[in-house]
Amino acid sequence: MVSWTTVRILLIISVILGLDTKQVDYTCAFLHASITEDVYVHMPRGFEEQGNVRKLKRSRYRLRQSPRNFFDHLRENLIKVGFTQSDVDPCLFISEKVICLVHVDDTLFFSPNKSDIGVVLGKLRELKMKLNVEDDVAGFLGVLIK
Repeated sequence: MVSWTTVRILLIISVILGLDTKQVDYTCAFLHASITEDVYVHMPRGFEEQGNVRKLKRSRYRLRQSPRNFFDHLRENLIKVGFTQSDVDPCLFISEKVICLVHVDDTLFFSPNKSDIGVVLGKLRELKMKLNVEDDVAGFLGVLIK
């Protein structure tokens, strides 16, 4: 979970410096992350095979470890595209031109240049990250931003 202090500081900095900001949401986020534990499930109703279970290869919703698995997956991809994870707040990632703030599957990108954010998003898409870019940052974590 991202620290609220980090969120507030970055929003204040973005206003003072006039940074461009993009909010990104990852499509079916948990389903893209690999699962590190052995988890077995029964087949859904209508597909049952008597006495058979299936081993999951990917995380899924309602598993306790799914948010952590997705965060690890996202962190690996952010590092691949040039970000470094902050020692102060593990949900804060910094690259040469872009700052990234992560809360589960919601992300804010900050940069003086909008095209730098576009480059990062393009690289994440090349890594098969399915993401939706919001038109503006009107609300983040239930906070109205004007």
